[in-house]
Amino acid sequence: MTSKGYALARAELIRALTAYSGITTDDGEAGGTTLVDSNLIGRNDFISEKTILIMSGDAKDEDKGATSFDNSDGKITLQGTGFSAQIKAGTIFRVLNISSIEIDVANIDAKIGTNVDAPGTTTLFAWLAKLFTQGGQGLVYYGKVTQVDDATHFRVAGLTGFGDAYFTNNYRVYVVRDAAGGGAAPQGEMQPCSAYTSSDGTFTHTTFSVGLAVDDEVLLLHERVAEVADIVAALVVIAGYVDELETRLTAQRATNLDWLDLTTFKQEAVGAIDVNGTTWKDLLDKSTITKPTKICGFKVTVAGAWAGKAQVRITDGAGTKIFPFQDYYEQDDGFVSGTQVAFNFPVVVPVADGYKFQFRSTDVADGAGETLELNNLDVIEVG
Repeated sequence: MTSKGYALARAELIRALTAYSGITTDDGEAGGTTLVDSNLIGRNDFISEKTILIMSGDAKDEDKGATSFDNSDGKITLQGTGFSAQIKAGTIFRVLNISSIEIDVANIDAKIGTNVDAPGTTTLFAWLAKLFTQGGQGLVYYGKVTQVDDATHFRVAGLTGFGDAYFTNNYRVYVVRDAAGGGAAPQGEMQPCSAYTSSDGTFTHTTFSVGLAVDDEVLLLHERVAEVADIVAALVVIAGYVDELETRLTAQRATNLDWLDLTTFKQEAVGAIDVNGTTWKDLLDKSTITKPTKICGFKVTVAGAWAGKAQVRITDGAGTKIFPFQDYYEQDDGFVSGTQVAFNFPVVVPVADGYKFQFRSTDVADGAGETLELNNLDVIEVG
């Protein structure tokens, strides 16, 4: 026996995840970096930094973060290189209420910047570069080791005369370069300076993993600057966690989407059938269905010497009209022969109801030789 509680929970999850369902109305960029849905023209931007899931076409089952949305033409721009194929007109897609981890990581990377950013610009690296250029302001001092007394004492001849209290417990010793040039320890290590002798430039510090050597290059960093270095180190660790989280969430998201069966897309088609005057006739009879179904659009072709115009509608299995809101769609008004029609909102059909796609003419004289073909009826089966 099927659990109705389970079915309701699944439906609720689908509703919560999906912010918008649509069918593209124009071709996107050839490289797969954009998609276009004119039904979104004039809408507020609820799309940027959300996830776009492709439900049909060459890029079916792929998802990407949306970097921007243009409500003047309904164009959505995707992150990076976009999808693996061009998103063409007639492609079913969803906007999911899942923030794009890829975009979040890119934003973090942009704020951190790189070591080639110009000093004084807006990234963390640039700000640190500016601080390091202000050695004369007391934040950072550079020196080359001229004598090593023991594992906790070294001297820099160029850093004398500041007063014994100046560096004591206010600065840290950062080894910026190994004298041998090979990057060996203690290069990259930092320890607090606990005492300073002003007369000869002697610094007392906590032991490094390997003792200093003459001509090692050091920076004396003020505690406030050193704390920023601590933050940077923490950010590196966080970035590693974010990368791991991104990997895990991407895998979990794929699992969730598979579990929810969001990607079961079908196109029903029926060959040309003669019209029966003004009497409604079944073009497609799906009175019996096994899964809840969403009908998203259709394309039909009118052929023959029609005296009138074709009309179409969707009913439930018993013949009661469920779409459109008006009594029917009429040729050259609600639809054009051979042209895809995309619904703004899908027609939801419960399993118990089923559905039929029906047609007729506005003229009783139309019959044999006047035909309608269902090129495709776009449906999504849930479950």
